[in-house]
Amino acid sequence: MGTDKPRIQSYLEPEVYRDLQEFQALQGLRESAAVNQILKEYFGWSDSSASISSFQSPSLDELKLLIQEELWGEGKSDFIDGIKAHAKNVIAEEVTEAKEYWHSIDTRERVDRHQIEIAKLQERIETLEKICQPIEEAESQQNHSGGLQEIQDRLEALEDSVELLLNEPATPTSNSLDLTRSPLSTARYENVKLLPEAISVPIIEAIEGGKVQEVDELSNLPSELNLSQLAVEDFQWTGDNAIELNLSQLARRLGISKSVLSRRKSQADFLEWSKANKAKDPEGRTWHYNPERQIFRGMFL
Repeated sequence: MGTDKPRIQSYLEPEVYRDLQEFQALQGLRESAAVNQILKEYFGWSDSSASISSFQSPSLDELKLLIQEELWGEGKSDFIDGIKAHAKNVIAEEVTEAKEYWHSIDTRERVDRHQIEIAKLQERIETLEKICQPIEEAESQQNHSGGLQEIQDRLEALEDSVELLLNEPATPTSNSLDLTRSPLSTARYENVKLLPEAISVPIIEAIEGGKVQEVDELSNLPSELNLSQLAVEDFQWTGDNAIELNLSQLARRLGISKSVLSRRKSQADFLEWSKANKAKDPEGRTWHYNPERQIFRGMFL
């Protein structure tokens, strides 16, 4: 098993390392156990019979003589077998310890990988829930059995009607506007007004028989009307000219990301931005955002 004991590492001088190996061999200890024993005795923690106080490193000649006597003496066979057995045991213990250590490392890495995968799955679930929530709300608000499919069919029908209206030529006159032949012939305007409020006299008083009757001189109107001055929310569209889409639908229609559209919709100049980018719309519509209903309305302006 792994251990929580501190680990040390050192680079020894050749002479010091030779003495360590000799102490290890004579005491029958592994290298780590020999270092541990030496340090414990040095700091006064050792109560073992294996002590370095009486250990004297033999000279090279003495060591050669000792090995020669052991190898060629009566205990030659036992000595060699003992060395082999000791080496085998040390190697086996080192291999076991290394396997246990690396197994613990691998286990932690696998746990970390699983935690990362779990976090990714949780993010995907949250994203899917955000996508499904408005769809489920839209379905629950329908009073018919068609659900989203009926909404899609209705939208396609509206687009077909708009296409037909776009093919009708408009024939305005110099002093009046003929609505019977314009693309807005099926639409009815109510509470039409211009901003700012400084224009106190209404320019348009009524719509009678498809004609907009003048009630004041047109010279009072500005030469160019800024779209940001037009109170679009005051138009009540009852015909098929305007269409309404949510954020996801409009993003797909314009071919832009939802994040860009979401950021733009909260800005005051969204209508101007939409007008400048109406080439992105397949029909060239300008889009207005209603924050109360959280819906986008597309019109021909």
